[in-house]
Amino acid sequence: MIGKNNGGKVYVVGIGIFALLIIVGVLEFQYGNIQKAIYKYKVKNYLEQTYNEKMVVKKVSYLWDNIEPISARVYPKDAEQLEFTVYPSKEQANAYYDDYAEIVWLHQAKEDVDMLLADVDSEFKDVLFIDFTCCMEGDRVRVSNGEVTAYSEANLKFDLTFQLNRGMQAGDLEQIVEMISRLKQHEQLEIGNALFILQPEDDNSSRIEYKFSGKSLKEIQSIEDLDAFNESGLTAVSG
Repeated sequence: MIGKNNGGKVYVVGIGIFALLIIVGVLEFQYGNIQKAIYKYKVKNYLEQTYNEKMVVKKVSYLWDNIEPISARVYPKDAEQLEFTVYPSKEQANAYYDDYAEIVWLHQAKEDVDMLLADVDSEFKDVLFIDFTCCMEGDRVRVSNGEVTAYSEANLKFDLTFQLNRGMQAGDLEQIVEMISRLKQHEQLEIGNALFILQPEDDNSSRIEYKFSGKSLKEIQSIEDLDAFNESGLTAVSG
């Protein structure tokens, strides 16, 4: 009889815990929706006042146990391709930080590089990766009169990486020289480093990498000049 009573108590306690979890889940869901609605409203106002343009809040994410519990994906009404993220500020209450300026800079830099390489017949230009994080020095003027300062006006440097997931093929070295020649034509292009990488998938031992600083690009006039910048130490043969 005692065993049956204990079993019944355990059963009741189990049901109680399960019901409590459901209630907590529902409350958390409702609380999350409220938080998301408030965040969406505040973020939209903050962005439109900061950047002086209409913004569309695409999505607000709320995860109470995450490092960044709430965030929003946003884009300018007239430029959907410039999608960026907004987080609450960790330094002060009711403030936010976003990566809109960085997204604008990446877009501007890619447009400039694409224009320079537009008529170059090379696979490399289709696998371009641009990175500003390497070259951010202190605080930069990001917004002036409600507009993001152009990366060229802020004198921002960036890294260029061109990576093909294959080995060296005929004409690759000639293409690298031609692309460097085009990049040098843009005097306002502040390049930190330019990397050209050839690496077959699942074969790190065959990786060939050429790394040039922005200043050293001026030294490249021919295929022979590339040897000094071969970081892999492997002999690169093209032709």
